This record gives sequence, structure tokens and C-alpha cells, in this order.
Amino acid sequence: MKRHPFDVFAFCAGVLFGVLAFGFLLDGLDVWHADVALIGPVLLMVFGLAVFLTTFSRLRRERVRKASADGTTDEKPREPEEPEDAEHSDSTVPRLP
Repeated sequence: MKRHPFDVFAFCAGVLFGVLAFGFLLDGLDVWHADVALIGPVLLMVFGLAVFLTTFSRLRRERVRKASADGTTDEKPREPEEPEDAEHSDSTVPRLP
């Protein structure tokens, strides 16, 4: 199965739809009173956050893609790990420093 990239807009729309539906359900059950005047500002905040996250992730992907094309990375090369009991091993094969 091919893995697709994460879609921030679809995720935010789904979460927002679920939260609004749950809020109106609670309002219909007289558990909580939904203030319809807050829907507009909440939609704008979620949309702005989605735009910010999409831009941030796109810039990060481009930086990683450029670094991999250049052969440069931000990480140091990993040292090979030695077994915990390397000093006390009964092996007859000498270990190189």
C-alpha cells in the first residue's frame, strides 16, 4: 500500500467538523449551550493554523530534500556500537581500537 503525505487541511477540516458536530449534539441534549457567534472566529483561527503548519512542513521538506541531494545532513555519523560486555569477552579474536 502506498503511503500518502499528510494533508493538514483535510485533517483540520475533519477535526473541526467533529468538534462542531459534538458541540451541537451537546447543545441539542441541553448539556451545553453552543454560541453560534463563535463559529466564525474559530474557523478563521483553525484555517490560519492550517496554513502555518502547511507552510512550515513544506519548507522543512524542501530543506531535507535539498540536503539529501547535496549529500549533506545535519546529523553526525553514528559510531558503531560495541556490546556491553566487550571488555570481559572471552573471545580469542583481537578487537581493533
